[in-house]
Amino acid sequence: MKMKDLFKGYVWICLEGQNQQKAVNMAMARGMAVWDVSSRDGARWELKTTVEGFKAMARLARRSGCRARVLRKEGMPFLLRRLRRRKAFVAGAVIFCAGLFVLSRFVWSVDVKISGDYDPGLILRAAERYGVYPGCLRTSLNAGRFQESMLAAFPDMSWAGLHFQGTHILVEVVEKIGESPDQAAPGDMVAGEAGVIQEILVLKGVGRVREGDRVAAGQVLIEGLFYPKYKWSPEGRLIPDSEPSRVQSQGIVRALVTRESYGECPLEEVEMIETGKEKVERILVVFNRPIRLTGGGGPDFEFARRVSERKIVFKGRNPEQIIELNTVIQKEQERVIRSRGLDGAYEEAQARAFANMEARLPDEYQVTEKYYSMEPSGDEGIIKVQLTLVTVEDIGTR
Repeated sequence: MKMKDLFKGYVWICLEGQNQQKAVNMAMARGMAVWDVSSRDGARWELKTTVEGFKAMARLARRSGCRARVLRKEGMPFLLRRLRRRKAFVAGAVIFCAGLFVLSRFVWSVDVKISGDYDPGLILRAAERYGVYPGCLRTSLNAGRFQESMLAAFPDMSWAGLHFQGTHILVEVVEKIGESPDQAAPGDMVAGEAGVIQEILVLKGVGRVREGDRVAAGQVLIEGLFYPKYKWSPEGRLIPDSEPSRVQSQGIVRALVTRESYGECPLEEVEMIETGKEKVERILVVFNRPIRLTGGGGPDFEFARRVSERKIVFKGRNPEQIIELNTVIQKEQERVIRSRGLDGAYEEAQARAFANMEARLPDEYQVTEKYYSMEPSGDEGIIKVQLTLVTVEDIGTR
């Protein structure tokens, strides 16, 4: 069956009687469109053909000694014919689709997402004032104009925007981050780590380093100076033409930083494993007088981990008028010698070296090089590994 048969329509027919196969073969020999031919226990044959082919198929069936009967009519022409008899259904479907289209052009719910200390109700009332409210027409909203109106109404707002999600709108606002007195105080930006400068962007102040310079920790990167006036020198350079004022330096200075750390792991290591056995001792202390409630009998474990818990039951006005329950749990442990082997000890030493390095890394960094090397430890039973990590990171600090 082809797509055009759906538009022109087709007929599902049944051949009953004798010589049904002969009728089908004659139809196919004449090039008639016949498909989905199936036999039902040899008593009857079912097939599909076009509307034009049904008439010819009926004639061939009579010539073969059988009879063609229509089981079902499918396709666009027959669907439209049925719909003509169900005008109310068609009208309802059209009205439903039109209503759905019209309703989708409106906003039916508005939510807010706030980064700051704004009152959500205040933001919703402001959004309604500037045309964003349930029931407004989506095509009437302009995100750029809304942002300008909100920023004008809230001087401490840094950004406002609209997010369209079907008939739902999310109003998002971000409050400006105020500067603390320490941040606003004049000062220089210095290097928190030694490294090679890869990028410098001066937002406020005077840059004292260039890309490719090697700097030491504590060296001034951006000096907190501001020159209100400049002039051209005889050599054609722009130079300051006024006394500077002290400002809080701002900028981004990214550098290539190299760090090293070490990790050690013995070939054989003693580990303490808990056996699951434990002793619980509970002591009730009444006005500094201990009363043993449970536990305390029998010898202590050879190796154990102690866990203590103190709970105050009663506390009077006098510091000595205290009733407390002290619980001490001893969890038995046993010594187990773990043999890691050379490869296992080397992998564990690598992991420990990186763990030691991780504590010194900033929150944001990009690794450019990372490699391990084995170092002499002075003990044949210990594997020592050196980790060298090269990162690109912002080294500016105040």
